[in-house]
Amino acid sequence: MSSSAERRRPALEGIAGVRAEDLTLADVQHLVDLAVRAYGRILDDEEGGGAILPAAHGVTATDAARAAGALLGALNVEVFELALFQTWGGRPWSVPLTSTPLTSTTPNEQNAGNSHA
Repeated sequence: MSSSAERRRPALEGIAGVRAEDLTLADVQHLVDLAVRAYGRILDDEEGGGAILPAAHGVTATDAARAAGALLGALNVEVFELALFQTWGGRPWSVPLTSTPLTSTTPNEQNAGNSHA
């Protein structure tokens, strides 16, 4: 076992038995800060990184929506920006900006099928 894993073991064993009902807001804020930064690092270091939740979890859709909304709000990120970020594959800074020529249509093509005779 690596020394890093040995150092983490007591800390992880300490939180493994903690119940959600026993945590204060300050505890949750600290854990979310650590978890979000760690997950981001894992996604950067390991292609794909894996799911953010284990297969067996107790998170409801309501819990997830409330947490996601609070996290986005804390960082002043709009849902639209999240959707845009996701359509760019989660890495908008790596997508080359290229101009795509717009196709033009003539007025007759635009009105095709819209006759009001």
